Amino acid sequence: MYSGAYDFSSMFIPPTKPIDETRKISFNLVGRTLEMFRDVVPMKNVFGAMLAISWFWLVGATFLAQFPTYSRLILGTDESVATSFLAIFSCGIGLGSIACNAILKSEVTTKYVPASAYGIAIASVLLWYVSDRPPVAPGTPEIGALEFFSRPENFMIIFCLFAIAFCGGLYIVPLYAVMQSKAPESKVSGVIACSNITDSIFMAVAALGAGVLISCGVSIPQIFLTMGPSTFIVGLLVSALR
Repeated sequence: MYSGAYDFSSMFIPPTKPIDETRKISFNLVGRTLEMFRDVVPMKNVFGAMLAISWFWLVGATFLAQFPTYSRLILGTDESVATSFLAIFSCGIGLGSIACNAILKSEVTTKYVPASAYGIAIASVLLWYVSDRPPVAPGTPEIGALEFFSRPENFMIIFCLFAIAFCGGLYIVPLYAVMQSKAPESKVSGVIACSNITDSIFMAVAALGAGVLISCGVSIPQIFLTMGPSTFIVGLLVSALR
């Protein structure tokens, strides 16, 4: 049913012509990928925005991957709380994106991106502070979402998670706009492809890095803490893209 509706609605998409009709599909994946990156790297603003976007995915992957373990071992809750955290993150990013459009009024600029990165950094440090508690003792009964959200001592955790996501929405939207608008029209598809590749690499690094830190005895709240100073530095670097 849904597939049929999508197929029908796609008939109303206006036809477009390729920008470069002479371009052919290359089956040399490695060579074509390197060629695209050679095109993107000299474009300072575009490449910088691309890396800043990938950092957002690294931070997001770090938090999202740790939610189930964080909620169970640190907060002593069941899976419903971890699912609620995902919902809070999704709503926060969506509201941040809407707020970004209202603030910028369709202007393509990164002037508020550094402040958004600082917001993520501060909220990450606060989340570590309010979560730095002893692990839940084995055998302790898990609490559900209703009880968790009714306890005042957990309000700050909820606020920090929402703040990280909200600032993430403010952070990511202008970067995508800059990346696409500053690139030559004939190179936009290649830029987006390169961005997807770097996003994947950064998310893989997030998983690997978190695994290494945990194996070294670093707690999950301390992993959240590492996102603070590092994202603050990214905010300083993004300020050079204005």
